[in-house]
Amino acid sequence: MLKSACRLEKEVFSHPVFGKKNVSNQEQWILKLQTVSGNKETANKQWLLVDAEGKNLGRICSEIAYLLRGKHKTNFTPHADCGDNVVVINAEKVALTGNKWDEKQYIRYTGYPGGQRLPLQKR
Repeated sequence: MLKSACRLEKEVFSHPVFGKKNVSNQEQWILKLQTVSGNKETANKQWLLVDAEGKNLGRICSEIAYLLRGKHKTNFTPHADCGDNVVVINAEKVALTGNKWDEKQYIRYTGYPGGQRLPLQKR
């Protein structure tokens, strides 16, 4: 079966996709299996609104990254920018569990010597 499918695949792709008049069922099946790779021009970008009020910081960040990357779309392509645009509202009302508002230090580095910053997330 594999040899005949490979042979048939070469025969089908040697002709234009819609140029052949009498196409068998197996040839139609192979023609339907062509993968269309998405790119920046074919991406259908939309604006999405995300409400972050009362949601955990890490979980909402994961959901936003999923939307920005475009993994929720059927034409997801890893090397192309086919994700949606995301607007986050009520970001100041995000929830941090435990004592993270008072004790957690989110380390950030400016890129210069001595440029390590340790801001606290106090409200």
